[in-house]
Amino acid sequence: MTSDTATDKPASTTYPVFKGLGRKPTFFGVPTTLLFGAFMVVAVITMLAGLAWWGLLLVILPTIAIVTRHDDKAFDVLWLEAKTRSRNRNKRFWNGSSYSPLTYHRRRPWRTLINRRTQP
Repeated sequence: MTSDTATDKPASTTYPVFKGLGRKPTFFGVPTTLLFGAFMVVAVITMLAGLAWWGLLLVILPTIAIVTRHDDKAFDVLWLEAKTRSRNRNKRFWNGSSYSPLTYHRRRPWRTLINRRTQP
């Protein structure tokens, strides 16, 4: 017979997250899309500058592996930030930033206010 005392642990209602299905496939710790991208960039540089540039992969691939060791989507986040910052055209008007993956149309009413405020 078991008794419920204060020393017994309560039944856990939390479940561990299984990230195996959400992770990108890797090759020696480097996500395959980044591996192919790095390979293509270095291949173009090698075609233009010389065969010695293949050694650049010895620096790039471990760097990618270190950055993506704990978060395999780190470069996706950096790419999204760069993409949305390039479209952030209302930063001067609001003295802040609002990131959106969409561009604003030219006939928005606040565009005239932005132009008036930035002109001396």
